[in-house]
Amino acid sequence: RRPPPLPQVYANFANGSTGQLSLVTTALMVAGGLVRIFTTMQEGGSSSMLMAYGLGTATNAAMALQIVWYAHVAPAKKKKKAE
Repeated sequence: RRPPPLPQVYANFANGSTGQLSLVTTALMVAGGLVRIFTTMQEGGSSSMLMAYGLGTATNAAMALQIVWYAHVAPAKKKKKAE
């Protein structure tokens, strides 16, 4: 089971790395969240449901951005340390 996204976003920031998180899996979670938001809006769901799905999707999107960011930053840091 995957940990909740908000503590994971903070842990990634604190470590300066995302470890072994998968971009594909995280991107699919963002896509699923967007679909949930869309269907909730279409079916007339409550604002609290929309807020919950929106927050979850936003934190998953933040994780996806961290994966992309740290994939480019980490190799540059390693390169500097090697010099």
